[in-house]
Amino acid sequence: MYGCPGSNGGNTTGCNDTSKTPTSEYFLRYNCGAQILYVLVLAIPSNVINTSGDQYVKNGTTILVDKTSGNNGTPPDFQYIVSGSNTTGWEASIGGLAPGNYTLRFEAHVTGNNTSGTGPGGTSVILDPCNPTAVTVN
Repeated sequence: MYGCPGSNGGNTTGCNDTSKTPTSEYFLRYNCGAQILYVLVLAIPSNVINTSGDQYVKNGTTILVDKTSGNNGTPPDFQYIVSGSNTTGWEASIGGLAPGNYTLRFEAHVTGNNTSGTGPGGTSVILDPCNPTAVTVN
C-alpha cells in the first residue's frame, strides 16, 4: 500500500506523490474454491497502526470489510495484529468474491493518524478461477 502521510493523503492525491514515504504494505491471498480473499496489512517499521482511524477494504464505494466487522471466524472478518504494546498490522477475510476483476481500495491509518492507502481510484485486482489440471495415474 503506498503510504500517503499527511492531511492531503490518499483522498486527494491518489497516492501518486512520489515525495511521500510508504508507511504500510498489503498482501493478498485468494482461495478460489471458497471464494474468500485474505488481506494482510503491515505497518512498515517505525510506523504503527492507529486503531482510532479507518481501516478497510472497499470495492468501489462499498465497504467489504473494516475494523467493525468483528472477529468470529466467518468472513467478513477483521483482526488487529499486536506485537508487545504496538498494533503492527491487521488481517481480514472477505467472502463471496467470485473470480473476476475488481478495483479494490485499501486504507490503513498509521502513526500520527496518517493515511496509508491506494487512493480513491483503488488498485486493480484479478481473482483467478480455480483451474485444476488433469492428472492420469497409471
